[in-house]
Amino acid sequence: MAKKPLAALKSENNSVPCFLHEYNCDGVKSQLYILWSHGNAEDIGCNDDIGMKARAWKANIIKHEYQGYGISPGSPSVSAIDRDIRIVYDFMTKMLQIPSQNIILFGRSIGTGPTIKLCRKLCSEAKNPLALILQSPYLSIRDIAKDIAGFVGFIAPKYWDSRSNIQKVTCPTLFIHGEQDDVIPCYHSQKLHGFCNSEKVLALSKTADHNEWNELDDIILPVTNFISDRAFNIGADIKDIPQVLCKPPKT
Repeated sequence: MAKKPLAALKSENNSVPCFLHEYNCDGVKSQLYILWSHGNAEDIGCNDDIGMKARAWKANIIKHEYQGYGISPGSPSVSAIDRDIRIVYDFMTKMLQIPSQNIILFGRSIGTGPTIKLCRKLCSEAKNPLALILQSPYLSIRDIAKDIAGFVGFIAPKYWDSRSNIQKVTCPTLFIHGEQDDVIPCYHSQKLHGFCNSEKVLALSKTADHNEWNELDDIILPVTNFISDRAFNIGADIKDIPQVLCKPPKT
C-alpha cells in the first residue's frame, strides 16, 4: 500500500494538500476511489487505519486537507472548505480522469457537512458519485450547537444544512454512528437516514462513541458489506496517476 503526497491544484501557485493511499495488491490495482473528508481534531496525516481500510475495500483513498488545518495555510471557513472539496473532486475527474461513477464520497464528523453538500450538487448536475458514506454526520452546525447550549444554540449559523441537502442526494448512502456519541448524538444519523430519499443503510454501533471505535466491526465491515452487496458498476479502466502529480503540494 503506497502513501503518496498529491497536489490538487487550485491555481498555478496554490494547491489543496492531499494524500493518496494507493491500492496495489500483487500488481492488481483498483479502479475505485474514495474522496475522504476528515473530522475536526484531525488532519490528513492522521492514520485512521487508512491502509487497512484501503485493502479491505480494494480502493484508492484520497484524503484532502482543510484550509488552516495541518500544513494548509490560512484560516478555516465553511466557504473555503466547500470550495476546496469541489476543487479536489474536479481535480480527480478532470486532471486524473476518474469517472464520477468510480468515486465514493466519504465524510467523517465535521467532514460530513461539506461532503453531503458536494454530493447534492453533483447529483443535481447529473454527476452522481458511486455512493455516499457518512461517519457520525450531523443535521447542521446549528443543531450541534443546540445539543450543547440548548435554546441559545438557535443563534448559531445554520451552516452545512445536511437535513435539507440529504433529501436531494440520489446515490446509495450509508450512515455510520456510535450510540454512545456525546459530541454528535446518534439521533442525527437516525433523522438524516429518515430524510434521505435514496437507497440507504443505517449502521449503528452500540459501543462506539465519537472517537473510540472498533475499526473492523464498526467501520470496515459495514462499508465492505455496503459496497459488495450492491455489486456497483465501476467505470472503465483509469490511467495511472502521473508521478509528477505525486509530490508535496505548493501551499
